[in-house]
Amino acid sequence: MEEILKRLKEDITVQELSNYWPEFQPYAFAIYDAENVYIYNHPLSSEGEILYVKRDEQFNGCTTIMYEGVPTAIVDRTLYPNDDELYAILTHEIFHVHQHQQGESRSPNEILGMTYSLKLENMELRMKERNHLYRAVKEVDAKEKYKWIRKFIMIRESRIRLINEYVEYENFTETIEGPAWYVELQALKKNTKVPDHLLIESFIAKVIDPFQTFVNIRESCYYSGLCICLLLDHVVPDWKKAHFQTDKTLFEQLKDLFDIEDLQILEQVNISRATESLYKQIQEQKQRAIHTYSSREGTHVYIKGDVKVKGFDPMNVVCHEDIRLHKTFIQIQMNDQILHINQPTIIYFKEDGKTIDKLHLIVKEVTFKGSNEFDLEGIGKVDGQGHWINNAIWIRV
Repeated sequence: MEEILKRLKEDITVQELSNYWPEFQPYAFAIYDAENVYIYNHPLSSEGEILYVKRDEQFNGCTTIMYEGVPTAIVDRTLYPNDDELYAILTHEIFHVHQHQQGESRSPNEILGMTYSLKLENMELRMKERNHLYRAVKEVDAKEKYKWIRKFIMIRESRIRLINEYVEYENFTETIEGPAWYVELQALKKNTKVPDHLLIESFIAKVIDPFQTFVNIRESCYYSGLCICLLLDHVVPDWKKAHFQTDKTLFEQLKDLFDIEDLQILEQVNISRATESLYKQIQEQKQRAIHTYSSREGTHVYIKGDVKVKGFDPMNVVCHEDIRLHKTFIQIQMNDQILHINQPTIIYFKEDGKTIDKLHLIVKEVTFKGSNEFDLEGIGKVDGQGHWINNAIWIRV
């Protein structure tokens, strides 16, 4: 750990980060393992020194948190034993702090991402769109590259007319995540011996993976966002200087560089057998994921009542009809109680898709602390009225 901490102190500097993005600075960041957290560039730490603290529930995943009131990038060291990859992902997360400090407001509505429309027409067009985008990035001839960019723009404009708010979700997600993946790519370029074209291919190949394109809509936007950044690099190399001075998405910035007056918007969409088959595979995969968790051994706990979702990991949610499986963690509020659940949780929604009907948890043991208090092992205490039905405990809060 000492070696990587020393390297991070040497490499995460203004001089280094500004090579990846104009005015990119080393804001507060932390890496952590199962027990300890190592914090750098935070006001609580002395200049140039690392602050050591014990890990608590704040440090979960690779993301940005408010630590003692300061935006702080965090990365789980155990997920990245390779030091070059750790450096790259940390650069990625620090860039999210940079976005915050620049007043970035183009954040997506994550509910739209979870309820994304898998209409067959949209699936057909989106797959074609992403193939055009991929070919535009790969093309070396300028005339051909611009042809593929125009084709990409045409399909996306067609989809905007088909499912406007969901494409808006894609545009915003690309705008937030694309640049972060862009700087991660630059950070990897600095250290790896892999040729640039192969490294770029390793990042963008998922753009044209049919299954990955629709299994996780949010993640699929990372790669398309990166592709748009790379295209902007080609068309207007200094585009990054003005990126935080506009409210336009990456897609809109690219579109503005091309004459689209004569673009033909597609009115008719022919659905291929491959798309129909893909749709079926995705629905079956979602059903299996939910069924696999709901069939686990243990004490099944259902919670009903005044329950609200306060936070979750949008990268790891499986949605099928009115059911959502949160695979990693979720923060919920039950009346005045806040509960951090660091395990899979199923949420059933009512017909409106917004009101929670019930939560489904599986724990090893439930301890009764009183007539209206239950201790769920690994989760915590829940106040409410409970009773057993068909070998499961139902708690109304």
